[in-house]
Amino acid sequence: MPGAIVPNSRLPMLAFVATCLAAAFAGPAAADPPGHRGGTAPERFLDWRMDCPEGACSISTRVLGAGGREVLRLGVTGAGERALVIATPMPLFLPDGVDLALGAGIERQVPWRSCSPGGRCEARLPLDAEVLAALRRERGGTVTLTLLEDQPVRIGFSLMGFTGALRALGPAAVTSGP
Repeated sequence: MPGAIVPNSRLPMLAFVATCLAAAFAGPAAADPPGHRGGTAPERFLDWRMDCPEGACSISTRVLGAGGREVLRLGVTGAGERALVIATPMPLFLPDGVDLALGAGIERQVPWRSCSPGGRCEARLPLDAEVLAALRRERGGTVTLTLLEDQPVRIGFSLMGFTGALRALGPAAVTSGP
């Protein structure tokens, strides 16, 4: 199972919040060089997938909440300097940002970068060598965010298939430090 939601309280609020999901990460797959498979069907890599609708490809995984609605999506685009994109439709207390934990050793706090009028908020963490190694090594991680009601919520996600999906995405630059 790709992930689990562990609310600190008020499970019904999460069910409501989960209904707010906007569009998924869009990105292309590869028939030519890796990262440019314009228009092909998504490729699955265990809990991760690569999409290439038009232009550069992206890989992503998602966590479903109550009623099968998406509450979290993590992704990496294939173009330029790579970043881990964390997106959610939940109503957030933005100043708290999002806490990402990968295994026992990697923890990063990432500010929310933008929120769409439809309610989807996004944070971006550049993929430095340390984070990239943890994403490849670990089986899963957690994201902790704060809802508007000052309610912290921890959401687990799977990294099973991340390495294969990233390999299929092709080479790209990573940042030099945290």
